[in-house]
Amino acid sequence: MNLPKSASFDTKTLNPEEVNNVSYDKSAKKLVWNIGTVVAHAGEFVPSRSLQFNVSITPGLTNRGNQMTLVSNILFNGTDSFVSVPVNLTADDITTANDPNSIGGVQ
Repeated sequence: MNLPKSASFDTKTLNPEEVNNVSYDKSAKKLVWNIGTVVAHAGEFVPSRSLQFNVSITPGLTNRGNQMTLVSNILFNGTDSFVSVPVNLTADDITTANDPNSIGGVQ
């Protein structure tokens, strides 16, 4: 996943249980979460995993009243080892409109 050029990210805000599974290329603003093997029935019989971190953005005057992208190019790649099939998924960008504590736009 990528962070916008206007964003700053501090690896100290990563949830502790996943910090060793994350790499961040500051120059490319690219964050990679290597989750390794996901066991069958994750979230049912064993706890599900999640990645949590803080992103700070610096809006410009042209962003006023508009939503801003926080994370983009969210891709999930892996292999279903039970049937040996590749799994490739994408997710929608996360914007300020997705923030439950925000009104969605820059003030």
